[in-house]
Amino acid sequence: MRYSAVIASLVAVAAARNRWTGVDTKWATHPDETADWYAAQGEAVPEVADSVTTIEEGKSYIVKVDCLGCPFRGRELYELVETWQEPAQENSLLLNFTLDTDSPALLLDDHRIAPLAPMPLAIKAFQTPANVSKDTMDKMVKSHMLDESFVLGTKYGKFELAYEHSVVGTEKPGRYYIQFDITDVHIRGSANPGSYSLNKEGQKVAQVLLQQDLVTGALHIEEVKTVERKDLAKPFLMKCGRFAIVKTVFNPLEWDSFGQFGSFSRGWNVLVHRTIKFLMGPGLLLIVLTAVVGGVMALKKRIAKRQGTVVLVENDAEAALLGNDYDDAPPEYDDVPEFDEEKEDKA
Repeated sequence: MRYSAVIASLVAVAAARNRWTGVDTKWATHPDETADWYAAQGEAVPEVADSVTTIEEGKSYIVKVDCLGCPFRGRELYELVETWQEPAQENSLLLNFTLDTDSPALLLDDHRIAPLAPMPLAIKAFQTPANVSKDTMDKMVKSHMLDESFVLGTKYGKFELAYEHSVVGTEKPGRYYIQFDITDVHIRGSANPGSYSLNKEGQKVAQVLLQQDLVTGALHIEEVKTVERKDLAKPFLMKCGRFAIVKTVFNPLEWDSFGQFGSFSRGWNVLVHRTIKFLMGPGLLLIVLTAVVGGVMALKKRIAKRQGTVVLVENDAEAALLGNDYDDAPPEYDDVPEFDEEKEDKA
């Protein structure tokens, strides 16, 4: 099984390399040219990408959320260790909102966010300069850089996101907002880990307006934009007295693959996992050995009893019949005939 997995991984890597053979990837690996460089070449500075890039109208968009005050992760070509840029340039985080082709659902970087997933999602986002060019953004779209299938190494760092994710209902049936508010960013498991809280005034949030067909259930993206927190769409008050909003809060530092730290469900999941791991590892061997040893001992005991009975039969048949280990049934006795003298006495 392990060998087949390794072979499959090698095949995937080879296929990924072949995919990029002959393709210009300098935009993803080499430093961007400066404004001075363009001036020296007599060329116009490239147009900066908008905050929302349309991939397919009504179905797929890339949102560039400015990360106010965030540190900038530097990745140099051929350098293994990433560094923090000093001072940090203005930067943004990229989010890809796309309708699922197989079901009526909205995906964020290939993770379902509407309808809400059963558990909070671990989501990462690429960090780019805030002034990333429209041409570079188009190349990101063409290369599917924000898809899970993208395996090409890039100069762009990737952050784990802590977020508040809200589904906000409107008074119009089938029409609701998806609001994705990044509250913190984290980089872990590297030589230079770091975290930052996005709590500055003016920090914007990605907001998507969805319309669902009440007959077919099909979804359509009506609007995508970035808005400040104070300008987010507000939920309406339902007849039951509650606001039409469902919110999920997630911080990757508070979770692992078993669940949220300190929760009962995580404790249960850990117990089940360790039990299965024990049973599938040394526990299984211990159970098998215990069963084998117990069976052998029971068999030896039974053989010893049999041998003891045989010895009794050979030495003393009556003693053998009285032995508590003798398994043969006693003979059936016929009625004993009465003698004539016994009959006369009774008469």
